[in-house]
Amino acid sequence: YDLSPDGTRLAAIDGEGAVHLWDVSGGKELWAKPIEVPDGTDNGWGGVRVSEAGRWVLATRGKTGRVLLDGRTGTRSPIDPPVQSGTHFRLSISRDGRLMAL
Repeated sequence: YDLSPDGTRLAAIDGEGAVHLWDVSGGKELWAKPIEVPDGTDNGWGGVRVSEAGRWVLATRGKTGRVLLDGRTGTRSPIDPPVQSGTHFRLSISRDGRLMAL
């Protein structure tokens, strides 16, 4: 799970591999989206990071599942995070959403 730097959004990955985003002040779930993982690469581990004010949500699942989601709508960004082999637990995303690191 991850809390946005301004404390307004909370993101987490559930046991089925879906990313959820909540509005902290109201406790309301804003959206939930699955992370697609190619067969044989899901080891059950993942990570998530929320940018400032929840603008972007960067999530990983298994060894190759990567997704950058629009925090307002949950739609997938046309920019795909780099795919590297191995499971990533540490994720970073810049405040403006232009840079990400796995």
